[in-house]
Amino acid sequence: MVRESDRMAVAHGRLGAALLVCAGVLALTACGGDDGDGAPADPEEEDCLLAVTLSGALSETLDYDDSAGCSGSSTDVYTALSWGGFEDSAPINFGVFINGSITAPSTGNLASVQITSADGQVSWETPDTCRVDITESTVIEVIPEIGTDYALQGKGTCSEPAVDNFGDGGEVTVGSFTFRAGTLVP
Repeated sequence: MVRESDRMAVAHGRLGAALLVCAGVLALTACGGDDGDGAPADPEEEDCLLAVTLSGALSETLDYDDSAGCSGSSTDVYTALSWGGFEDSAPINFGVFINGSITAPSTGNLASVQITSADGQVSWETPDTCRVDITESTVIEVIPEIGTDYALQGKGTCSEPAVDNFGDGGEVTVGSFTFRAGTLVP
C-alpha cells in the first residue's frame, strides 16, 4: 500500500526533476518560435510542439510551439518531457513521465502527466495509467561525455484524471495529446 506521504514525495520529486530538466536542458533544445522575421515558424520546423485540451478544475487548451520552450531527459527509470511553465508565453507547465528510457519508436508506454502553474502553487498529476506512443525518434546530436540528444514525436491518452497534489483542488481531465520534444539520454 502506498502512503499519501510517499505519493507526495514522488510527486514533488518529479516536479523538481521536471523543473531541473527544464532549466538544465532547455539550452540544448531549440527555443525561438519564429523564423527571425517575426512570423510564426513552420510547424514542421518546430522542435517543441504540444497540443492538448485540459478540462475540469483547469480548463485550458495548450497549443505550444518553440516559443513555449521544452526540455527532456532520460534515465533507465523514466523519460521526462516538459513544455511551458514560463509566465509570459506559456504559463502552464505540462510534463510527461514515461516509464523507462525511450529512444526508439514504441507504442503503449505507461506514463503519468503532471500539470503545474508557472508559480508552482497549483499542481495536478495522473497515475501511471496514461499511454504514450512514440511515433518518431531521431538522433539530433551525440555530445561526448554527456549523452545523445534525441527528438521524440508522438501522442498520448490518459484514462484517469489528474488529481491535485497539494490539496482538494479538484480533478483535471487530460485530453488526447500530441507532442514533439528533445530528450537527453546519458
